Amino acid sequence: MSDSYEDLVPEVVRRIDAGEVPTDDGWRLKPLWDKHLRSLVGQPSHRPVGIYSPSQLGGCKRKLFYTRLGLPMLDNTSPKGRMRMGVGTAVHKSLFNPMMQDMFGLDEMSVELVVSLDSMHIRGEADAVLLHVETGKPRRILDCKTINLNRFGRLKEPVIRKNGDVYPEEMKTYVWQLHAYMASANATLGTLFYICKDNSDTMEIPLVFSRPVWSQIENTIAEVEYAISVGKAPDYEPDAFFCPECNYWGHPCEPPGIFK
Repeated sequence: MSDSYEDLVPEVVRRIDAGEVPTDDGWRLKPLWDKHLRSLVGQPSHRPVGIYSPSQLGGCKRKLFYTRLGLPMLDNTSPKGRMRMGVGTAVHKSLFNPMMQDMFGLDEMSVELVVSLDSMHIRGEADAVLLHVETGKPRRILDCKTINLNRFGRLKEPVIRKNGDVYPEEMKTYVWQLHAYMASANATLGTLFYICKDNSDTMEIPLVFSRPVWSQIENTIAEVEYAISVGKAPDYEPDAFFCPECNYWGHPCEPPGIFK
């Protein structure tokens, strides 16, 4: 063996053994990380103008009003909110989409399919669509959601009844979003697939297109369209969690009692 022991000792070890005491230089990654996330907040949000996004339908009518008018949107997502969204995006891009592409052929499934219902000014992008092999037409719409443990524990399968729908209020947005995808793609079946971000547990909730749910969506859009026709925004729907991160927070919407 040609190398002596001294030659194998890392330089940093020799320096410390020689009495050099290392000191911290004060450099930290966290401030840079936080600064980068903050720099993303307040940037213009690039979305089609004058349309309803399926993900917004079950939410605030005032936001739908501003969206339909095509008012400029700002990304007011907090740094932590940006992180939450980033986790969801990573799950979709790294796990859900590749899994769907590996399990199904191109004649059976389409990932990130753009769907639209022009008569109601709805346009969106479904996570995945299972197709009828014989016809190539949509058979079932799949929507993947990443949520925290607290919300995951409160999920239950929706029970659709003739006089309306029964499900946790927090699921309303997701159920309406999926119905918008189903209506736009002319599909009667859908699946909500939930992934818990805290422990990776999953829950699958199959849905059949519900006329009562769709009637509620129609009524909501009709209310917003009427508000546009008379030039008066719908009433405030203040929410301490959602309002500060809304695209229209502070301009033009400033709901009373909600502070940044």
